[in-house]
Amino acid sequence: QGATLMERYYLAQLVRDEFMASQVARLVEADDGGIVVVLAGRGHVDHGLGVPERVLSSVRSPYIVVLSAMGEGARDDLMGGDEFGPRPVGDLLMVSVNGDEARPR
Repeated sequence: QGATLMERYYLAQLVRDEFMASQVARLVEADDGGIVVVLAGRGHVDHGLGVPERVLSSVRSPYIVVLSAMGEGARDDLMGGDEFGPRPVGDLLMVSVNGDEARPR
């Protein structure tokens, strides 16, 4: 029996994550001591289940995940636990209070 639409979507995301991770790992290996910045959607980095961890599995290089949010109330949504257990959503949170200014939290 064929895969459901959600299963196909999930598999497509895994392929995208693996591809992005392989490209980032290639850049990290090619640049001794440099910094690589990757801009990716939250679904590719949240809860330690995405691109950063896939890169880490092939290239032992430290990383941080910086998230952004709008308004003070968004902080609780990003910091709270959920079905992924104790894994953090990210390492740093930038909150835009008035829509055009971000500050670290």
